[in-house]
Amino acid sequence: MSLISIMIVAITHNRIGSYPPLLPKLKENRIEFVEAIIIWGIMFSSVTYLMLTTYVFPKYYPFINLGKRLLPLPHLFIMFEVPIFAEIVINKRNRKDLGFSSPIAWKPALAIIGLGALFGYLTFIFESPSPYPLDYLLIGFITPAFTEEWAYRSVIQQKLERALGQKKAWLLSGLLYGFIHVPTDFFGTLWIASGKNISTAFMRLVKARAAKETLGKVLEKGNWISPAYAAERSQPPSIPIVRVA
Repeated sequence: MSLISIMIVAITHNRIGSYPPLLPKLKENRIEFVEAIIIWGIMFSSVTYLMLTTYVFPKYYPFINLGKRLLPLPHLFIMFEVPIFAEIVINKRNRKDLGFSSPIAWKPALAIIGLGALFGYLTFIFESPSPYPLDYLLIGFITPAFTEEWAYRSVIQQKLERALGQKKAWLLSGLLYGFIHVPTDFFGTLWIASGKNISTAFMRLVKARAAKETLGKVLEKGNWISPAYAAERSQPPSIPIVRVA
């Protein structure tokens, strides 16, 4: 899957759609860059603390009970509200600035939705799919799907593009996305799901990085978050950060 993602990145870069003009600079580059890193750092600290207190050094964490699922309320609040406060309250960004508008390029938008569907089909063919409870799937629509695309595509990548330009922003946002998966992949939710297998954890990390590089490339060309979210949901469901009550 990672190799397919990398291939799609190359095709998207060279063949599917052209790059739009750079996003307008709304403040000094250094400040935009520092804000992006601070937002990422807050989210990284939040997920690290959540994974440590849940799986490594168990202690009380304020989960919210939804049926038989327990959602980490503080972490979800941070993923939603920190970007909102930074971009909408402080920087006065509008929905178009954050990718919530019609695409400026339909080709890459449709390409990424097709890619997500392809990944889902390949997984169905080559792996043994198991049914997921409905509440589990519905939670997955919110976290990690929407929270990740909102935080990384609408906010962090957009800020980095204004500060560094398109290519550097795309590469750096992919790296940051990979690093934030270290807690879940190597001592958290996905570490437990992989049977504490270091090889599986490493491949999960590579897959996440490759997939997000693809979504980031398409977002740059279309300036639209919806296809990235649609591709995320058309694949087999990611494991939400939840516990069973």
